Amino acid sequence: MNILIVSIYHYVRGGLERYAFSLAELLKGKGNNVSFFSMKHPENILSDDERYFVEYIDYPTIARERGIIRGGVDTLRRTFFFPQAARNISRLLDDKRPDIVHIQSLLHYITPSILYPIKRRGIPVVWTLHDYSLLCANGLLFSERRESKGGFPEEKLIYLPNFVDEVSPKNLPREKKIIFSGRLSPEKGIKILLELANRLPEIDFELAGTGKLEERLLKNKLGNIHLLGYLTRDELFDRLSRAALTLFPSICLENLPYSVLESMMLETPVVAADVGAAKEIIRDNETGILFSAERLDEAKEKIMTLMNDTPHLEEMGKKAREFVLENFDRETHYQRLMEVYNSV
Repeated sequence: MNILIVSIYHYVRGGLERYAFSLAELLKGKGNNVSFFSMKHPENILSDDERYFVEYIDYPTIARERGIIRGGVDTLRRTFFFPQAARNISRLLDDKRPDIVHIQSLLHYITPSILYPIKRRGIPVVWTLHDYSLLCANGLLFSERRESKGGFPEEKLIYLPNFVDEVSPKNLPREKKIIFSGRLSPEKGIKILLELANRLPEIDFELAGTGKLEERLLKNKLGNIHLLGYLTRDELFDRLSRAALTLFPSICLENLPYSVLESMMLETPVVAADVGAAKEIIRDNETGILFSAERLDEAKEKIMTLMNDTPHLEEMGKKAREFVLENFDRETHYQRLMEVYNSV
């Protein structure tokens, strides 16, 4: 098949892009042809398809340089319809003639304007919903001030989880540390992390990632908080393999976080808030630990009990790996994806 993957960014910026590139590799490995449509960006991975990509836009810079009103008008204009995107994808569709267009992300940057030329050519579209951007402006379905709810008809949706490539555990000596990997922002539960670190002063907490709370975290007075900044995949896997536990305190409705799956793959059990996908991935006290954000003293006790029970910790890590291998392998993902492609 000829498959066109649409993604706003053409470099690994997060889990969404990681999936897009892994999917392309998987599809090519099965004999399919893959093309990309994306946005030009200084960090982009080289691609023969870049001549079709739309120009890069930085909304915060526009707002700063042009002012709220003028910048807002320019932002709204591109958010809802972007003529360049429609023109460029039309050329790509005529040149590449894809059988399927598989969208990973497009709102605000590429925009739904590309759907019109796709529809005119009668090409089926599959859209992987990595976030809640179709329902919520910030894509998170999360607000610190109020609830945000919405939905689509169930018959329009298909559940197909991400896949994770098998990685062998590094068998490094475990240290009395807990690691967090992800964006340093409120919806990721950083406040919960700090509260747990305060309750567990004898345990070091390592934070791998960057975000808008980074500066605030640098000023915190807890001696057991260590900011690692951005880590490469190999560096992160090394840290995950040395940590006793991974903390996933996210308080928004996470979809299917790679940070959890990769940690489990490396036999590092995950301690997670019982919100969103974590409840589906983690079996409490078997492949990891679930806790309520409202009962952090209980979470503290669970962590301390597990930290002091090395055999149980090791057994939990092995079961976590087995669960990921059984449920999130690439071959099963490919077969189910082909069923989706063929159904449209």
